[in-house]
Amino acid sequence: MNWDVAGPAGLRFFGGMTALTTHELNNCLGIINENAGLLEDLVLMAGQGAAVDPERWLLLSERISGQVRRADGIIRCLNSFAHSVDSDRTGADIGALLEVTVSLSGRLLAGDRVRAVVERPEERVVLTTAPFHFMHLFGRCLVFAARHVAEPEREIRVACAAAADGGATVTLGGLDRVDAAECAGEIEQELLAALKGRIRRGDLPGELLLELSGDPAP
Repeated sequence: MNWDVAGPAGLRFFGGMTALTTHELNNCLGIINENAGLLEDLVLMAGQGAAVDPERWLLLSERISGQVRRADGIIRCLNSFAHSVDSDRTGADIGALLEVTVSLSGRLLAGDRVRAVVERPEERVVLTTAPFHFMHLFGRCLVFAARHVAEPEREIRVACAAAADGGATVTLGGLDRVDAAECAGEIEQELLAALKGRIRRGDLPGELLLELSGDPAP
């Protein structure tokens, strides 16, 4: 891999995903803080003898609990993403990596009024690969797909499957135009070389395929 090309791009990807994620965490904290303030108001009202409907207590408590669960999910994704750099080559659950990348990219895709949905395979697709480079490449494919997603659904359908040669195939569907050459720029080519993969049009209209010929994990 040419690190003069892929290295800085990888750092920008890591920083960008981290910034998006911490922004979402800030949103969670803001909502929790707002509802905690409302709870304090209810405590003061009750302390002054005002009758407070128990449903209001319950509603605020549920809002706070919901944001705690949301923040917990965000942190889990960020933690998985951070650990993707632990090893240059390891057995990885491709479906899980897709879900983490889609989750981290949610706010970015929402800016284009697009959402991505991952269809988990019936059986895990485990491949010996470089997790961070895979997530970086797939994230770049998502950005490309978001610019060419079909109307009116504005939805990218993502799926993965084990390939006959022991590798894996990731499908991005729901596009109105597929140009594999346009998707595979200089940075993508470096990542594809490192992952032993290629990008091509799918057999069905509106599909973009990311094919990896890595080794199946034991």
